[in-house]
Amino acid sequence: MRESDIDKDKLRDFFGKKLKEYRIEKGLTVGDVARDSNIEDKYINRIERGDRGAGLITLYKLSKRANISIDEVFARIPEDQVLRDLDDSE
Repeated sequence: MRESDIDKDKLRDFFGKKLKEYRIEKGLTVGDVARDSNIEDKYINRIERGDRGAGLITLYKLSKRANISIDEVFARIPEDQVLRDLDDSE
């Protein structure tokens, strides 16, 4: 799979939804994650809504400081749902 095969908007939306799902299953509030990761709660909300993508440093902080398994979040994203439609153009 090439980078151009991935619909970045869909990936961002799915990642946000799955991050929120995972956070809730772990019994964490946005405030808990914000405090533990030193990331603003408004930014976490924007990621969960799919309004913002999470950069490498943010992913690292979520993983290491807030003890969120980024691998598990990504594993929940169905690959076929984030691939670009054949008729989509870049």
